[in-house]
Amino acid sequence: MKRIMLFMFLSTLIYSKSLTLVTLESPPLEYLEEGIAKGTNIDIVKETLNRMGYSVNIKFVPWKRALLMVKEGLADGIIDAAYTKDRDKYLHYPKEEIHIEEWYAFKKSDTQLTLDENFENAKNISLGVSRGFIYGGKIQKAIENNMFKFLDKTYNNKQNIKKVYAGRFDMFLGVKITILNLANTMGYKDKISIVKMTGTNEEYLLSSSKTYLGFSKKNISKTLVDNFSKVLSQIKKDGTVNKIMKKYN
Repeated sequence: MKRIMLFMFLSTLIYSKSLTLVTLESPPLEYLEEGIAKGTNIDIVKETLNRMGYSVNIKFVPWKRALLMVKEGLADGIIDAAYTKDRDKYLHYPKEEIHIEEWYAFKKSDTQLTLDENFENAKNISLGVSRGFIYGGKIQKAIENNMFKFLDKTYNNKQNIKKVYAGRFDMFLGVKITILNLANTMGYKDKISIVKMTGTNEEYLLSSSKTYLGFSKKNISKTLVDNFSKVLSQIKKDGTVNKIMKKYN
């Protein structure tokens, strides 16, 4: 009887040390390979939480649904979330980021489209965006101020790549490392390219922002989040994060 009670206690303890995290598939940062979650951000998050004694269950869902899940407490955390005032209402943000994302616009390679620095020509451009995404910076303000001819809202990056090549819109927004990776694996490597700033030969960096493992305020204590920051800082300093990054280069 004592053995049974001990087993039940240990099972409950193990269960309580498991976290469910959600994210969107964005290789090489987060992706599934033969049913296994992989990627730089995945490995960084798992290593940090494992050192804290937590096991991790990762689910890949559309981004808007992922945000709703952490908001409602259906998931404990969301990987690769940038800070916004709205998300701050339901997410604990650690002090340490897991990634700095760089946003660019992408177009068909055989078109000569560019973007004016202050988006004066946006009124002639149809733009693909992903549902639930916050891009930040001037490009976010341009979207909110309805400066583009129209917005086509999709569920993921793969749809954006296929749609821009099919001529459904003129360009779309995406994180450079993810879009170039997907374009290569999907066979679109030479079919799409990064949009340049009008009058220059420079790729137009539209926005950059830190991203985090955001924790659900419904499920997770601030103490756990603070401990996560401390451990993440440690694995950055001890070279673990660099090793993970090199693994995917």
